[in-house]
Amino acid sequence: MAREIYVPFGSTGNADLYFRRRNAAGQYWRGDTSVYESYNAANIALYGADAGSGSPYNVLAEDGATGDYFGTDPGTGAGTWTAYEQAGAAPLASDVAVAVGETGIDAIAAAQSQTAAAAAITAAGLATASAVASVKTDTGTTIPGLIAAIDGAGGIYTQTVTVHDSLGADVPNARVEIWSGGVLVSSKVTSALGVATPSCNAGAFTLKVLASGYASYSAALTVTANATVGTIVLTAFSVTPSPAGFVTGYVTCYGYGVVLQGAIVTLELYEGANTDGLSMPTTQRTVTSGADGVASFAGIPWGATVRYQRGTGKWTRATAPTSGTTWAMNEVDGTP
Repeated sequence: MAREIYVPFGSTGNADLYFRRRNAAGQYWRGDTSVYESYNAANIALYGADAGSGSPYNVLAEDGATGDYFGTDPGTGAGTWTAYEQAGAAPLASDVAVAVGETGIDAIAAAQSQTAAAAAITAAGLATASAVASVKTDTGTTIPGLIAAIDGAGGIYTQTVTVHDSLGADVPNARVEIWSGGVLVSSKVTSALGVATPSCNAGAFTLKVLASGYASYSAALTVTANATVGTIVLTAFSVTPSPAGFVTGYVTCYGYGVVLQGAIVTLELYEGANTDGLSMPTTQRTVTSGADGVASFAGIPWGATVRYQRGTGKWTRATAPTSGTTWAMNEVDGTP
């Protein structure tokens, strides 16, 4: 069965997307001969071209009007692919990369990291296919910080961020992110003391903080050196508690760095807590996340096991606590 290439591009109706496939040795797959060769600038149109080209190869076609684009991996064995948006009538070395990935992995599960990595490549100024091919051996002197950015380390300047709630308590496990436009540069999770240390190179960025149970935070960030950003105070959002013996389970749904309204989350009782005298329904319940991105389910019995999914994603199973009235459920991922 052929492997699929998946690119969550977002915009609909784009007929200019294609990808180039490379094997483990770094060679490029040619559409006319169906063999790999070392990079040759004269053959760039043979490595991939959009649907409107005279000889389209490795085309990425949209699934309906979803903004999701798919292609078929033409090669065999381990390798990588890079998706591009064709700017002119024919493919060029300067076409902008919009996603990257590896073959032989689940495309849907890897889509977000592929898109972020491709954006980091583009932002760093790698406009040509030959430059992309040299990334693996780059030492960091000619393209400072690029490899670190792709790996999530961000850049050369550390920004120390402390996250508190409105009462001054430390907020652990909050995600602190640095963005450059639509590019995620660095993402770190706060420690038990509420401290995170994302990093980036010099420039103007957006700092975002995401934490379960709190409204998201976003502010401009200018970086010139290592710095202590200071303390960010998050505001808790309100989840209606359940009566004693039950909890209200909730998740906060995000898009790419922002809370997402309209995400669909479905939950059902998987196994009760063997509580004498209690009988609970196993009917599926479906809710849509609100403007704060929160999707909540009241009346989950203490100690019961539930399973839930976001959109068409994989089901996640978790056991409710045996005390309290609200419960931040385990992470669940999916689309939308």
